[in-house]
Amino acid sequence: LQGVTVVIPQVKKLLSLFILIAIVTTSGSSFGKLPKRRPPPQKKQSLTIVIDPGHGGKDSGAIGVGGRQEKRAALQISQLWKRQLEKKLKARVVLTRSRDVFISLGERNRISKKANAQLFISVHMNAAENKKANGLEIYYLNNATDRASSKLAARENKGIPKEEKDLEAILGTLIQNENTEASALLAKQVHRTIFKRIEAKDLGVKTALFYVLVGPGCPSLLIESGFMSHPEEGKKLFQKRYQEEIVLGITEGIEKYLTMSQHPRSNL
Repeated sequence: LQGVTVVIPQVKKLLSLFILIAIVTTSGSSFGKLPKRRPPPQKKQSLTIVIDPGHGGKDSGAIGVGGRQEKRAALQISQLWKRQLEKKLKARVVLTRSRDVFISLGERNRISKKANAQLFISVHMNAAENKKANGLEIYYLNNATDRASSKLAARENKGIPKEEKDLEAILGTLIQNENTEASALLAKQVHRTIFKRIEAKDLGVKTALFYVLVGPGCPSLLIESGFMSHPEEGKKLFQKRYQEEIVLGITEGIEKYLTMSQHPRSNL
């Protein structure tokens, strides 16, 4: 009997343990569940900007003072601007060309689409027979503001694929879309900030049927940064300090635009 009395308490303890386990596993108590894994934090979405240095390769663009070529100034400004956007806005920046090569207008559009661009800006320089002509102007896609804008677009649209020569037919269903209003707002903000940075004649914000602005599918601008044909302005366009001021002015305009729209910024 003495041995039995020793065993009974041990049996009671085992029974109590089994009962407790049964209660925990059947009641849905948190004691019987493994801790849930937290989902990994989502990466912040970066703003993707495509910069399009105009011309390139066999296409020199406008020829300025001392034989200077538009394609070179456009690339210099674009490369400088890429670094500025990556540093200041933490943006993902794609160049349609990063060296002196010819890229068709259609290919520039394809690069922008492949990059899923949220902003597209094409960098150009102007030229005129009148050597006194000078200043900076900003364009977005719509019917031409005036005859000069129409002529400029015709010049920049050289090289359109033959099957797409009827530009107005292509643009008929495209210019009145949700990007027109956003492009106008972007142009307005860049226009405000760039002239706080540079001393140049303000030629305003205009519209024209630029083929390169058709395909991106996002707010898009074409900036004519100055006149290569002007004796003084043509030289300034190749000066790094002046290029930096142009770049800063555009970047600040984009920042203001972003605060007024729903586009994501990676550093917000």
